[in-house]
Amino acid sequence: MTRSAYGGLLGVLLAAGRMTPPNAICLGGPCHGLLVHIDQDVGVLRIDHQSLPRARYRVTARRVHHPSAARAFIVLSWADDPEDEATDPDD
Repeated sequence: MTRSAYGGLLGVLLAAGRMTPPNAICLGGPCHGLLVHIDQDVGVLRIDHQSLPRARYRVTARRVHHPSAARAFIVLSWADDPEDEATDPDD
């Protein structure tokens, strides 16, 4: 789907009241670049994706501006990154 087709489809869905506009973007992991709508300010949330169901993303204080939107997107950082995990003391 092209960007203009996506924008047109998004406009139709929003006008029909079927979805809320995205306010966050996933960075890293299987959902990289995915725009989603979130209603929480802190914590870790799960995002369903075909390649990794229930991938964990951390809500950050970072914001990213994009010309397609008037407001900046909240950055969601991939929390399932192996480099992000604490070492198991039993290893």
